[in-house]
Amino acid sequence: MRVISEGNKFLNDFFNFRFQVNRNTGEIDTVPLEYLNCPCALRHSCYDFMPIGRLNQVEHIYEVNFTTENFFTGCSPFEALIQSTLGCFYNQTCLNEIKIHLTSTFLSASNGTSAELVAMNQTYRWSNETTETIESIVNRLMVNEWS
Repeated sequence: MRVISEGNKFLNDFFNFRFQVNRNTGEIDTVPLEYLNCPCALRHSCYDFMPIGRLNQVEHIYEVNFTTENFFTGCSPFEALIQSTLGCFYNQTCLNEIKIHLTSTFLSASNGTSAELVAMNQTYRWSNETTETIESIVNRLMVNEWS
């Protein structure tokens, strides 16, 4: 899976920079994104907790309402995803926070109804699924060798 992800790196790199206007010269510079002081220009494996919030249209800043539990964002969406866990899906408080954000963001564009988000039942989970990375779960599902 990493090989495919690396093949798509060219497209991912486009999103790992932001444009910034130099106030002195008026020139537009590209600035690499960073996650936990790890610059995307140097490493594709940088990641940080995924913030949930909204863009303040007046001040043009992203206002974070809360940070998800062990769900990451980063330079490479694939790398961030496989480092994430399913913990939030077993935590009703985490799901409620996501629902609040999604409802306030998308409800006006929908028909006025919102889906019910219910935490997954802990009884039916595999061993340590709430703390195990998605990468290790996927690795268990994949065939290592064909005979």
